[in-house]
Amino acid sequence: MIEKFTREINRLAGTDKKFLLAVSGGLDSTCLVHLSEAAGLDFAIAHCNFQLRGTESDEEEKFVKNLALTYGKPFYAVHFDTKTYLQETGLSLQEGARKLRYDWFAEVMEHNQYDFLLTAHHLNDNIETFLYNFTKGSGIRGLTGIPSKNGRIIRPMLDFSREDLKAFAAENNYDYCIDSSNEKDDYNRNKLRHHVLPVLKEINPSLENTFRQTLNNLQQTAGYYQFFLNELRKEIVSTNQGIQYFNKIKLQHIPSPFTFLFENLYPYGFNADAILDMLSKNEHSNGQFWVSNHYKVWNERDYFVLEPLNVQLSNPLMLSNNPGYINYDDCHFEFEQLEYIPEDYKTAPKHIAYFDADLFDWPIVLRHWEDGDSIKPLGMDGQSQKLQDIFSNLKIDRFQKKKIVLIESQQKIAWIAGLRIHDDFKITTHTKKVLKITMRTV
Repeated sequence: MIEKFTREINRLAGTDKKFLLAVSGGLDSTCLVHLSEAAGLDFAIAHCNFQLRGTESDEEEKFVKNLALTYGKPFYAVHFDTKTYLQETGLSLQEGARKLRYDWFAEVMEHNQYDFLLTAHHLNDNIETFLYNFTKGSGIRGLTGIPSKNGRIIRPMLDFSREDLKAFAAENNYDYCIDSSNEKDDYNRNKLRHHVLPVLKEINPSLENTFRQTLNNLQQTAGYYQFFLNELRKEIVSTNQGIQYFNKIKLQHIPSPFTFLFENLYPYGFNADAILDMLSKNEHSNGQFWVSNHYKVWNERDYFVLEPLNVQLSNPLMLSNNPGYINYDDCHFEFEQLEYIPEDYKTAPKHIAYFDADLFDWPIVLRHWEDGDSIKPLGMDGQSQKLQDIFSNLKIDRFQKKKIVLIESQQKIAWIAGLRIHDDFKITTHTKKVLKITMRTV
């Protein structure tokens, strides 16, 4: 077991790194400590006391501290007021405890320069995760088990069963703590552990070994599956300033639009019912939207559009004189005064605009579109046009238009950046000096 553990550490990180071990004091994490010591790792021990089981919680903390002293390893402990935290956040016990401990682990690692966090998840945890996700209607991603490495978090014991760990502890006379809460059926995982897995083992006594192979097969399948999803994504999804556009027409020509949308939107909080509802809507449902905790999907013409719920845009910015250059939200603007009229001023690309500098008065204002804004576009014989109509004619959706920057002079919109110039600021035969404004996306 020690050799297997060492090989896995080498595969995932290398034994020359500094590790922080998450240790509760139970069988799994206690074995993690002994295996790490036997493998010659440079490690410290971190323990969370959630103060939920009275003296039992305190006894576990003492046990883990003594374990660290036995091996002469640094020991970190924290006491959480878990009940108050759950009341304040509204999180479930499992969600809240997970956030508390992993946020704290990250702090300890950052302050003490540890390379990786090791956790004691094992094969039976993987089986329980598989079954739990299966009952909740997960896609294939949820059926591939717990990842052995997720950023700086490493789980080197996923190939060991609970029976393997019990045998290892018994063979070496290692003590460990018994968490009384694990014997209750208060949590769904405990129900699976106590009632479902025993039945499955009656059907297949070699359940753990069989599951290893099943999990490997699923992971290989998921690899191919993800590869083709990524290839399809290149064809179907475009991104502009953090907003994702899913082309409806192209979606219709792939084998399973539902599967594609589910895999791409589920991470943003959209479940199968929401995605089925999206796909049931036709082109006459423009403007309908679906909301998760932090994101929104709009039904817009030829696209489903995914955006964060709270897109922060800057307030209007007044410039009292020519700044040379300035950044405003996602745009970089450069202002340059010319003593001549460029030959290409009429055919300049959209991100460059030329104005009669004497007509372009300072201060100017950079801002975003507001309802009711209008402009006299160049080439419209002085006729005024609402920006909303311009956006509609150009098929600019609500997400793009709210990020468009307007440059205002003399309380007139001199430039809809990248789109239209106001006729009152155009270059004429009387122009002596030119103001060139260049816009780039940052």
